[in-house]
Amino acid sequence: MTERLSLGPVRTAIWVGFAGMFLLFGTGFVLSGFILPPSAEDSSAQIVKIYVEHQTRIRVGCFLMITGFCFVALWGCALAALTRLLEGRTPIRTYTQVVCIGVVTVIVVFVPMIWALAAFRPGEIDPDVTRSINDFAWFLFLYPWPPLMIWLGVTGWTILGDQSAHPIFPRWSGYLCWWTALLSVPGGLISFFKSGPFSWNGVLAYWLPLAVFFVWVVGMSTVMMSAIKRLDGSAASEMAIVAAEPEPQPARRVD
Repeated sequence: MTERLSLGPVRTAIWVGFAGMFLLFGTGFVLSGFILPPSAEDSSAQIVKIYVEHQTRIRVGCFLMITGFCFVALWGCALAALTRLLEGRTPIRTYTQVVCIGVVTVIVVFVPMIWALAAFRPGEIDPDVTRSINDFAWFLFLYPWPPLMIWLGVTGWTILGDQSAHPIFPRWSGYLCWWTALLSVPGGLISFFKSGPFSWNGVLAYWLPLAVFFVWVVGMSTVMMSAIKRLDGSAASEMAIVAAEPEPQPARRVD
């Protein structure tokens, strides 16, 4: 049983997804000002001041971010399509990747929407309400680490499970997936800390995971394009996704 691999859509999805990453982090996140998070210890008046003074830039930044987040899903599906080649007839790890990509996209797409909500009428409502909305957005951005960890962990597992003579992905990319997954865990500790390294603007809960995630995206984009380049124009571009187990043999008739 074989299945033809079409590399064109995969290549397109990678570039579109990478452009979405740039739109998300390179423009929207920076423009909104949330690349430098407010402190969880800030008073309601301080939080409202941020949204009042930077209302327009936050709105525009959130618009760009929510657009970029949707494109990122294509990038994740391209990665799943390539790692699918490393599985047999029962692609549980590929299905897990796709499910986690969907869950992460749905969760994170709400973040810029909630920031935009806080910027909708910040000086017209109770300041405590605006601060609560802001709290909710930052929790949604960092706290749901399990789907991301599972996505990265399963991807690394699939890459490191490739024992072929000419693996599609280098082994270091599998370990990079695992390290990125591990460093997403401190985001779940922000409910215990309003200051320090485990707060939502801390080194371990925010800055380190964000930096490592950026390295992971760049690294995986590089190895994905390299893999497509090796496969393209060769017999491997029509490579078969062959089952790990042997093909079933037709039953012999017993007279």
